[in-house]
Amino acid sequence: MRWHRMGKHNAGIDELVANLCLSDGKPTQVIEGIPMHIILGAPRQPEPYNDTYPMTSPLALQDGSIQFRLSIIADLDRKSRDANDSSTFNSYLKSGRFTIQPEWKGASIVWNDNSTVSTGVGTENKTIDPDSSQTMYYGAGGRINSQFAFGNRGMELSSLVTFNGKLYACEDRTGIIFQIVDHKVIPWVILADGNGTRPRGFKCEWTIVRDEHLYVGSHSADIKHIHRDGPSVEAGQRWVKKISKEGLVEHLDWEPVYLALEQHLGVKPPGYVMHETVLWSDIQKTWYFMPRQISHENYTEERHPYTCSNLMIYANENFTDIRSMPIGEHNPIYGFSAARFVPGTDDTVIIALRIMEIDEIFSTRIIVFSITGTIHLVEEEVLNGLKYEGLEFT
Repeated sequence: MRWHRMGKHNAGIDELVANLCLSDGKPTQVIEGIPMHIILGAPRQPEPYNDTYPMTSPLALQDGSIQFRLSIIADLDRKSRDANDSSTFNSYLKSGRFTIQPEWKGASIVWNDNSTVSTGVGTENKTIDPDSSQTMYYGAGGRINSQFAFGNRGMELSSLVTFNGKLYACEDRTGIIFQIVDHKVIPWVILADGNGTRPRGFKCEWTIVRDEHLYVGSHSADIKHIHRDGPSVEAGQRWVKKISKEGLVEHLDWEPVYLALEQHLGVKPPGYVMHETVLWSDIQKTWYFMPRQISHENYTEERHPYTCSNLMIYANENFTDIRSMPIGEHNPIYGFSAARFVPGTDDTVIIALRIMEIDEIFSTRIIVFSITGTIHLVEEEVLNGLKYEGLEFT
């Protein structure tokens, strides 16, 4: 079969030619190509940032108090590995109702203690399951798990944060930021250590949201020591990750910031400061740091658990004015692990976790205080035997 164009342009003939070819002397239809928007993706309009916070609307009570949904997340360290499946690692998300009284005169928490977790840590709030070698803890929260790990460790979740209308948790072994949906974890971003070129995960410890970006930091300690996992130099932990809502990561060198804080505290090498709790207030235009540990001596495994601090450091936006104050009574075995501003208080009231970690024996406490140091909820125990390192209004 041979086609000849004759005379005037004939659209019908062209269409027929476009859909026919010769195959064994017979006309055959040409299959249309896959549309390019399917192969390469269609251009998308950027979605606006979702600033909903908290994700669950607060409840106004008759006496003028406000009630919020509060969640905390566990970091079980080596105990996160599942006792029945060595390829699975566990954490626990515990929720409750936080109530703050009018004019912030007091606060209370009621936890949802309707779930049970098996683990091998701790000494109290437990019973022994006769069919298991594991200890049963009541009220630990709902279990969440994953098979993502680094060096046979995983799901050691160290921070909990609402960002762009979603709930995220950061894992401090793999550097993975997970989105949490219905007690399932979905990997979102992997953070590499240091300036982003190191072949290991970033040891994330704290998170803040500022200017529609998520900032993720580490403990900042620049120390050398022989650990059972081998020698380590942790200078890479003085970097901070700035992440857009699309997941683009920028690496920020925070050496000047951490150095300024250490100078304020009078800490010089081989002493160190370890940060796990940082807040930024856009209302107050102030940074707040609550170091977990402050030591004027070199790091040793024996001394380290007894160097916990109760100080809150606060600084203006560019760190030209740095001050500090004690929060509550000093207890050298309990240090800050997480904090958030209570919504609706103009960033003047803070709720925080303080944890104890000695020889893999854990305990978690919670405290509420103002930025001037007034205590609204005296430090009380959340659960003896588990360590929670992330806190968020959900």
